[in-house]
Amino acid sequence: MLTLLMIGCNPWDIPVNETTYENALWDPNVAVATDGVYVRLPEAGRLVRVQSDGTWATVDLDGASPESISAAPDGSGVFVVATWPVCDDNDPLVVYVDQCPGSKLTYEREMVFVRDAERVGGGALEGVSAALDSAEWTDDSSIAALYVSPANASSVVVDGFLNLNEVTFVEAATGQVHRVAVGFAAEAVLFTEDNTRALVLSRSQVAMVSLGSGDESCDAWSACVTYKLTLDADTAVTPDDVVLVGDGAYALVSVANSKDLYVLDLENESIDILELAGSPSAVVDDPDHGVTVVAYSGHAQVDVIEHEFFEVSTIELEEPATQAVLTPVGVLAYNDVTSSFKDVAMIDPVSGDWLESRAENPIQDMTVGSRFAVATMLPETSSSGLYDAHYGLGIFTLSAPDSEDVTDPVSLILESAPVGLATLETEAADYALLLMSDVDTLLKVRLNDASPTTLELDAPPLGIAASPDDTFVVMEDSPLGMISFVDPVEDTQATVTGFATVAFVERPVLPRRAAVE
Repeated sequence: MLTLLMIGCNPWDIPVNETTYENALWDPNVAVATDGVYVRLPEAGRLVRVQSDGTWATVDLDGASPESISAAPDGSGVFVVATWPVCDDNDPLVVYVDQCPGSKLTYEREMVFVRDAERVGGGALEGVSAALDSAEWTDDSSIAALYVSPANASSVVVDGFLNLNEVTFVEAATGQVHRVAVGFAAEAVLFTEDNTRALVLSRSQVAMVSLGSGDESCDAWSACVTYKLTLDADTAVTPDDVVLVGDGAYALVSVANSKDLYVLDLENESIDILELAGSPSAVVDDPDHGVTVVAYSGHAQVDVIEHEFFEVSTIELEEPATQAVLTPVGVLAYNDVTSSFKDVAMIDPVSGDWLESRAENPIQDMTVGSRFAVATMLPETSSSGLYDAHYGLGIFTLSAPDSEDVTDPVSLILESAPVGLATLETEAADYALLLMSDVDTLLKVRLNDASPTTLELDAPPLGIAASPDDTFVVMEDSPLGMISFVDPVEDTQATVTGFATVAFVERPVLPRRAAVE
């Protein structure tokens, strides 16, 4: 609870204005863009942009309050789901929200795209439902595909109706909207490398959507081809993952709880099915070697699928892997589910050789770069060893299986549980920045020599995010708002505070009254 006193000249001994807030004034789940950090102020119903020079500004949402925000991958803009009050009472004296009778007060929701603290197109994205909670972007962040994630179905708020047979594509530069029928309940969207097409996975089918100008065989912003994953209407097939292979000529689609791997020929519009060893836990394409690597949580092996005849070969491992990540020196496989499996394997999918490393503790999460992999690790409660009893940070130097210069992993003991990890690669060195629960410091590790240093924070950290300009943004636990902009190379930080005080004492006004007069 936060109590604010508005203190000024008070010669008549009148009690000062005291306002009490039960909820947080700001949300540390921020959206980091190239032009600043966007922060929701739930109590004030505002969205502010905070910049490293210590300034902040309110984004004009035309009276709407932001519910959720998410940034484009390149930081070029921010999607905002916003809510605004509507009072079905034309009395001109009804100006504030609390003046509207409860029976006449409703709320509308909309989605806007914000860039440089302004709404692209000057208003809401026309025809875009605010219930769309998932976004996939092209590599250049020029187009976003919006849909409802099945994982969040129970929390989706529907205003009026929601068409689950459509995916909404938004052009970031103009805010232009295109709704495309793709099949029921989209599961995932994958764009081709040239950003001219999109594969949309939905229940029991995959649709190929033409983007932009289209071509002779297909109109722009339409589903050109639909691949049925079953011909039995009573059987539902749920696509789980998809990768494009063979320079985009084929798509490999795995299915939840199934050994079947669908091979979609995108040029000849045909479909084939491969039977795998089990349901895949990870599928990763290696275009340089013309193969795809499949890992299984229930089998100590990875399968390698070549792209010419789609023949499958097997590489035996010592432990199952739940994750597989392509690196410049091979495919890194590890297990972040089962605590007893701690192998970290670097695999050459062509020769079948692999190099084994070992995590000291169970892997909680791993961030993989081009030269290093950094893992946060969980304590092992059943062990009495010093390292086993603590959270840890593991640093793995990426080496090819046939390398003669292999560096052993480095394991650091952490003071408390990690609450945020971010990594940065520069020409001079690579860095990891780690936040820990209830610790007022930021741990910076130079990965090249595993040398740790600490940066003091003004308050316990709430989260960390990477910025497009190779710096980091740290959210700190301060009631009135606190964000630090950290440069790990220069060891500098600039802290901005107080931005959550924006308009917190203003009485909420009914916006857009002309719409009901």
